[in-house]
Amino acid sequence: MLPAATMAAVVQDDGRPVDGVVQWRITEKEVTAVQAELIHRGFYKSKPTGVLDRDTREAVKSFSKPTP
Repeated sequence: MLPAATMAAVVQDDGRPVDGVVQWRITEKEVTAVQAELIHRGFYKSKPTGVLDRDTREAVKSFSKPTP
């Protein structure tokens, strides 16, 4: 199981340089692990690809939303 901080880090790296903001870099293996965890938790419905795509980012955002 991955810590929430690892999954949150995925969302922050949009590939564009931003002054004063830390850019996160994760490997294909790490993205695959995050995708697998998101599948396990019901947030990601696609097959793990290791690609930080729109579906992965949206799943991480959904996972990161506070629950009431």
